[in-house]
Amino acid sequence: MSGDPDAARKQRADLKLTVPVLDGTGLRISYDVDGTPKLMLLDADGVLRGEYTGWGRETPDEVMDDLRRWAKNRRRAARRQPAGCSACPATLF
Repeated sequence: MSGDPDAARKQRADLKLTVPVLDGTGLRISYDVDGTPKLMLLDADGVLRGEYTGWGRETPDEVMDDLRRWAKNRRRAARRQPAGCSACPATLF
């Protein structure tokens, strides 16, 4: 989280990031962010599916394990969903 938008834009450009970089101010309230770095995984509906505070060698593996588990659960739920069910949730984790 940074209060310096110019520095954040420069760092984004220097790192050649293609993902949006937000200042994080609203995250303190919305998602109770109290430390950085904090990686938060949101689904298509904006529902928090994972959060990781800090960064270490194990973090990428933890994130990928969680993503694989959620994808597997979503596929499983989609198979159980009746065809043409407009009332059924689209994303289940």
